[in-house]
Amino acid sequence: MSQTNQFLHLRSLPTNCSSSLTQFGCNGIYLAAPLSKINVGIWSLQSLESKPLELVAHRKSPSSISFGKCFGPTSLCTAADDYVIVWNVEKARSMFENGQQIRGQIVGRNLGTVQYTSFSPDDALLALCIEQEIHIFNIQTQELHTLLEGHTSLVTCAEFCEHQADVIITSSEDRTFKIWDLHSSSLIYESNIISAYPFLSLAIDPYMEVIALGSSDGQIRVYDIRDGVDTNCSTNLMREIHREEIGQKERSN
Repeated sequence: MSQTNQFLHLRSLPTNCSSSLTQFGCNGIYLAAPLSKINVGIWSLQSLESKPLELVAHRKSPSSISFGKCFGPTSLCTAADDYVIVWNVEKARSMFENGQQIRGQIVGRNLGTVQYTSFSPDDALLALCIEQEIHIFNIQTQELHTLLEGHTSLVTCAEFCEHQADVIITSSEDRTFKIWDLHSSSLIYESNIISAYPFLSLAIDPYMEVIALGSSDGQIRVYDIRDGVDTNCSTNLMREIHREEIGQKERSN
C-alpha cells in the first residue's frame, strides 16, 4: 500500500473559482482560501462543515493568502493586484457577529500580481514577492521597509528565518536561492544555479537551521543554512545535506 492511501479524506470545500495557482493559508486552526473569484473564506479546521467567514474587499482575484506566525490576534494577509490587506481574524469574526461590515488594514495598493506573501515571526513585517523583487512592508505604518532586488526571474517564495534575526530567504524561477540581511538590506548568500528546473517552494525547519527547496521536476533539496549565514560570504558553497525525488517515488509505487 502506498503512503498516500493512508490519509483519510475529511471533506471537500467547493469554491466558485479556479484557485490552482493561488497560495492558500493554513495555520493549524484556520484554513483560508478563495471562496469566489474575488472573496476569501476562512474555515475553522475543527468545523469544516460550518459556513466560512467571508472577507469582501478585493476587486481583483487574490493570488496569495497567508496567516501570520502569532496567535491572539491571528493575522491574515490577502493579496491581489488591487490591494494587499491584513485582517485580524478574531476581530473580523466579532464584527460579523455584531452585524458590522468587516474591514481589514490596507498595506499596499496597486502593487501588481503578488506571487507569495509571508509574515515575520512577530507579525510586524510582511514580505511580498512581486515579479523579480521582494517588497518588505511595515504592517503598522503601511510603509515600505526594504526592497530586495537581485533575482533574475519570478520570486516564488520568501520566508523569514526564525533562527537568525533580520534574515529572510528567497527562492526563484531563476533556479537559485538567496539569503538576505534586512537590517542592512544586503545579500548574505547567493547560491549557484543548482537545478535545471525552477524552484517553486521553500520551507524552513522551525527547530534546526535547515531549509528545503522544491523544484518543478519533483525534487526536494535540503540545505544547512549555517554554512551561508555564519560565514557572511556570498561565494561560499552551501552544503546540500539531502535530496528526495518525489516524482520517482510515486512512479515506483
